[in-house]
Amino acid sequence: MASCASVPGDSVVHHSSADASRPRTARTEPVHVLGPSVEGLKAAFNEAKGRPRLIALLSPSCPRCQASSDSIVTALAGAPEGADPAVLVVWLEVFARDDAQTCSDAMIRFAGTPTQGFLDDQRIAGRLLTRGRLPIGVARHLFLWYEPGVEWNDRPPEPAGWGHQLRRHDPTAFYSHEELEQQLTRVFAPTTR
Repeated sequence: MASCASVPGDSVVHHSSADASRPRTARTEPVHVLGPSVEGLKAAFNEAKGRPRLIALLSPSCPRCQASSDSIVTALAGAPEGADPAVLVVWLEVFARDDAQTCSDAMIRFAGTPTQGFLDDQRIAGRLLTRGRLPIGVARHLFLWYEPGVEWNDRPPEPAGWGHQLRRHDPTAFYSHEELEQQLTRVFAPTTR
């Protein structure tokens, strides 16, 4: 189920549809606000150490990111029986309307899946995870997958693989929505180790 575990030092934001500043969905899902630290994301990553994991960097209001979210959910639904993946979505404030409420609303797409959401309000996780992969400061549409057993210590570990959906960058790592869905279905499949 889409959720956020309690992590010391993290703020968990719960919003209701009663906020009259703009139309809202009937219910929302909580997100962690990372603030000046990636400790909450790191803790969630390490808590799922025995499982295949995906970290996705997305904007909550970007239509392409919403389609990417749907690809992730479809891959989770298509994962073979016995698969136990963990998905960590890092929401980036890319557009003026991207805020904690928009992130909570976007998490509804992941309801019923093993997904946790994190608002990277200071883009610290985004910069850290983008570094060395794409020639830009922070990338949305970035997906990093990790095999079970990998731990995050001082720095994020190298992923088993990664991909993006930015047409102007590294075509060898570009995935269409369909290709992303197929790749993640393979990533989420249990393997014999």
